[in-house]
Amino acid sequence: MYGTNLQSLKRGLGTIVGERNYLRARAFYRTYPVLGRKPTLFIHTMGKVGSSTVTDFLRGTGIEKDYSIIRSTWVSDDGVRYLEDMENEGFGGWDSFPDGVKAMIARCEIERNLLRRIKSYQIKPKVITLIREPIAIDVSNFFHNFKWWPKALLEACQHKRSGYLQALEQHFLEFNRHDMPHVWFDSEFEDIFHVDILSREFSVDKGFEIYDGEFADVLLMRLESLNSCAEKALTRFLRMDAVNLENTNVAEKKWYGSVYREFKEKIALPQTYIDKMYDWEYARHFYSPEELNTFRQKWGCLLYTSPSPRDEL
Repeated sequence: MYGTNLQSLKRGLGTIVGERNYLRARAFYRTYPVLGRKPTLFIHTMGKVGSSTVTDFLRGTGIEKDYSIIRSTWVSDDGVRYLEDMENEGFGGWDSFPDGVKAMIARCEIERNLLRRIKSYQIKPKVITLIREPIAIDVSNFFHNFKWWPKALLEACQHKRSGYLQALEQHFLEFNRHDMPHVWFDSEFEDIFHVDILSREFSVDKGFEIYDGEFADVLLMRLESLNSCAEKALTRFLRMDAVNLENTNVAEKKWYGSVYREFKEKIALPQTYIDKMYDWEYARHFYSPEELNTFRQKWGCLLYTSPSPRDEL
């Protein structure tokens, strides 16, 4: 009964003030009351780089008694516009967005204003961000947004009908948002936190780096190095006693897990696409030439014959 009444109240408030304003107000009141009382810890990352694992671990340690934890993805003006444009392409407009997507966009808008406010505080925020090799991000993001796939393709994958993997590869190559990793670092990092992470050589063996910025202190970790570097990185950055990360939000555990594994194991992506992703300056900065060559071989390995020539991106 209470749940039904609450939903009716939400709909009523949304009608009065507008759905988007209602969602902004809800995000505001869930976020702002804790600010200013203690230092802020932003877990600010692009999607599909392991942020759920780090966030869930940190919340479980009780560190929130010392920090206000804010998990964010898009906080710049350009970034929030990019996010909404991407969702518009996928779902066809605000009225068609799932409730979770609407709430996410409203939260991003509030976090954008929140960051501007935090910049006036005396205590520097801490920022944790992660990076992952860009094709792995791209593929994971593509599967995460499976609701955007054509209905016939979605059903073919669910039932593993003949030719579904080839059809899925073709749809992946036609996907319009392969630039997400590039856009994210360009719009969401240096201009926001005023830390030039390309100015210092990155140790691929160490797998992480700490940057002492004028506005924020930043810890950057590679997802591929997380198991080996997390304890040293987090204890040094946050002065924690022990670290034992457990992966959460793992794609292999979702309904499309077996399709996702097959896609990673069997597809052969065009050289033009591979070059575009690995010629990116951030990929060359955070991964050695040997690592990038291994990634190139992995994603370019042909294990089946596609029925038609692949279009160049």
